[in-house]
Amino acid sequence: MPTHQRSLHILHWNARSIKNKEQEFKQFIHDMQNKPDIICIQESWLKPTKKFTFHGYSVHRLDGSQTRGEGLITIISNTLQYEQITDNITYKQHQHYRIHRGNNTNPIDIINIHNKLLSAHLRKYLHDIGNSLQQQTLIVGDFNIDLTNTQHHSQSSNTLYDFMNNFNLAKIGDSQGTRLNEQTGNYTPIDYCLASSKIATKCTWHPLQNAMSSDHLPCMVHVKIGTQIQHTESVPKFQFHKADWQTFTTECQNINTHNIAHSDIDIFNQNLTDAIIAIANTCIPKSRISGDRKQPVSWWTT
Repeated sequence: MPTHQRSLHILHWNARSIKNKEQEFKQFIHDMQNKPDIICIQESWLKPTKKFTFHGYSVHRLDGSQTRGEGLITIISNTLQYEQITDNITYKQHQHYRIHRGNNTNPIDIINIHNKLLSAHLRKYLHDIGNSLQQQTLIVGDFNIDLTNTQHHSQSSNTLYDFMNNFNLAKIGDSQGTRLNEQTGNYTPIDYCLASSKIATKCTWHPLQNAMSSDHLPCMVHVKIGTQIQHTESVPKFQFHKADWQTFTTECQNINTHNIAHSDIDIFNQNLTDAIIAIANTCIPKSRISGDRKQPVSWWTT
């Protein structure tokens, strides 16, 4: 008997104040064909006295000490069973919820995050979060770190790479821009979805092209949760901080799309992924892993 393939839909967005966009945002969600089961908002800018409700959903807020630039909201469909996860992490700029499936096995943890820390404090903060991760976890939100700058990686980007490597996380989707640079008119990718390796191959991610007067695009994550996720033998992990990014970028730009093109989008996607991973194998060193671990997924893989 075939397994019913159901997806969990998650929208994450730095709203840069939800107060003046509330009705537009609610209409935007209402008009979506696949409405999100979970909505993660950063920079809500709400005062504790400001009421905010969402029909059909439960609203959970973490208001900042200052209105501007702070505040998180996690909005969860009333059709889901879930619980809030508490931790002892001192610096609180995230919300953590555990979504229970119908058979009460293999729950999925959702972490809504807005990073504003410098590298010195970021490493400890991410390490503390990493120690709380479950086998199936998604971390979504505004990381304020651009991983695409191949000429110069900041300490913060190296810290994020180390976090992904140390806790077996994959960045889902490509590196499409999500935040508008008003000076250049270009979008910079700083909003991400990180997934634990057990669930990463079941996830897709993409930004939506309606910022609703924010400087960030909302992003959608789809998680296929209807099938059993397979385990694989351990494999070496890419050491991103030692990568030759200049050569990697050049080689990716030189990929002959005529050789990998196919009318079947799934085959084309696999061909392109194989080509990129082949380049990565020559430009990015790998570490050795001992013991039984789950297979890590490269950060450009969907």
